[in-house]
Amino acid sequence: MKAILRNHAVAIILILVAVISSYAQSYQFYYSAKEQAEVKSPAIKKHRLGDEIAKKMQLLRESYTYKEVNTVTRLEETVIEKSTIFNSVKKISKHLCKGVKKGSIEMKEAQDQLNKVLDIALNIRHQNTHTLESELWAAKEPEAIASIFVDKIVLNQ
Repeated sequence: MKAILRNHAVAIILILVAVISSYAQSYQFYYSAKEQAEVKSPAIKKHRLGDEIAKKMQLLRESYTYKEVNTVTRLEETVIEKSTIFNSVKKISKHLCKGVKKGSIEMKEAQDQLNKVLDIALNIRHQNTHTLESELWAAKEPEAIASIFVDKIVLNQ
């Protein structure tokens, strides 16, 4: 009986170590200046946090989405690559805009945070992000998602 309890205790400890180490993990990605290119589309949607953020959101759309014609219905569909990252950035943007509107966050702070998140998202587009996407998928709250981008991702020059 003691051996069984000991085995369960060891299993619980191993699970806790794995969970804690996953929270402490950071992600290293390469910075690529070419990902900060000019916007190709002449129609940039306005953004509550300013023109610079609007341009980067358009770059994000151009980088992560493309149009594809469905062969059966002949309708054009928008395909999102790395949808977890794309939707996470949109969720953070929406959360920050609401915070600014309610007055719970300063405009400059929201702009800085979203600017950093967009820079990261634009730079990791063509890199291996499977583990990051898994962590983003598990995080449901916008604050937790933003924390992953801001605190755990490092762009190496």
